[in-house]
Amino acid sequence: MIRSVFVIARRDILATVFTRGFLVWLLMPLVGLAIGIGASAMSGSRDTASPRGVAVIDAGGGLQPWLQEEVEAARTRATYAGLRDRFRAVHGARPLPAELAPLPEDLPPARIATLGAPGALEALRDRADLDLGALGASLPMRGQPPRLVFVPAAADVAAQTARLLRSDRDADARRRFDAVLRLESGGERLLVAPGRDPDVDAIARLVNAARERQAVARAGLDARLSELRGVRRPLAVERAAGPEATGRGERDARATIGRAGAGIIFMLIGLLAGVLLSNMVEEKANKVIEVLVASVPVPAIFAGKLIAMLGISAIGVALWAGIAGGGAAWVISQVPAALVPVPAVGWPAFLTLCGLYLATAYLLYGAIYLGIGSLCASIREVQTLSMPVTIAQAVILIGVLGAVDLPGGGWATVMSWFPLSSPYMMAARAAIEPGLGAHALAILWQLAVAALVIWGSARLFRTGVLNSGPPPSLWASIRRSSKPSS
Repeated sequence: MIRSVFVIARRDILATVFTRGFLVWLLMPLVGLAIGIGASAMSGSRDTASPRGVAVIDAGGGLQPWLQEEVEAARTRATYAGLRDRFRAVHGARPLPAELAPLPEDLPPARIATLGAPGALEALRDRADLDLGALGASLPMRGQPPRLVFVPAAADVAAQTARLLRSDRDADARRRFDAVLRLESGGERLLVAPGRDPDVDAIARLVNAARERQAVARAGLDARLSELRGVRRPLAVERAAGPEATGRGERDARATIGRAGAGIIFMLIGLLAGVLLSNMVEEKANKVIEVLVASVPVPAIFAGKLIAMLGISAIGVALWAGIAGGGAAWVISQVPAALVPVPAVGWPAFLTLCGLYLATAYLLYGAIYLGIGSLCASIREVQTLSMPVTIAQAVILIGVLGAVDLPGGGWATVMSWFPLSSPYMMAARAAIEPGLGAHALAILWQLAVAALVIWGSARLFRTGVLNSGPPPSLWASIRRSSKPSS
């Protein structure tokens, strides 16, 4: 019996792997990934090339010097805030150094002027050990102010405005500027080019801040305002002794890893089940299954096909993991280790558990699909009978993704031990919760349920492959398989 099982498994593996169809099946995810990356790169290049900034014309308003200072101060504050964020991302719970302790909005004008000097922020980054490498250095800083380009006012401001908003080419996407900000004695006006959407609120905040500084200076309140701002100081932070708590960002990253693991297992099960059913229907149509039944016990055929598709899936997953893993390893090598999210059980244990849960899920769902495929004589019947299982599988995945946010809740417990959802949910929990004891128990439980499902599906499989007439109904096949054989 065991030798027959491995003979069938070897036959199916060789008959599937050395075909053009298997090559196409392997390339489908890679081609889809390449198309997605190419489309993202093309859209990204268009988006980064199109913004042209906002032209500023001081047409008698006298606000340009103050606005220029405010723009430089806003840019310095934004870069400073980005350095604080990067320090927390790289160093985790380490206290901020004294140079990064004040909030960006609490920086006094003298400090902003010092940081705005050429090379000052770069030197601060080096002193705070914030060099993130080639990839990290290219990360954009958050909250950068709009790009304002100050141009001298012409004699005819209206004609100058129209010229600055005119397209370089016929297409509206190639305008010289997104908008023109005119600083006039009666107020400020922002003229936006057609099809453009600059950050109006950010520009308004800059203009109002410049007007405020101008009014304070004219009233002679600079010294008084600096004295009032002097009461601001960094907040002293002390961490109580005890186990280190997981930050919100780390929890979110681990939840994302868990969802990705469950989703990948779901995708692979869907791909493998389709190949398994197609091979089954093809062999029934070509009468190959009848030749196998005449020489090998029916349970051996069922078990051999199930093991064969599991082996074929392992080949495909190994190839995809090798290609994707190489790219992921290069990306990870470009950023500090502290920026790379790590599952709660660690990457080696997480990947091992995902492989085990893929195997248990495949044994469970593969047995169901194989039992259904034995009753079908055409692809149309396969689609009709397998549709409820596919829909149930998608609903289960949605329930698992919803339970990831509350892994300790009652719904997560149900998803963790319900047989059809247990592989998905436990793979997600491996990324969120430490400890391996629950996973060992879950794998044993899933194997026990899979054995029960395989036993029932094997009886259904026997009825389906031995039936030589028209395919019976599903209920009739179950009743016939439940009767003891004489």
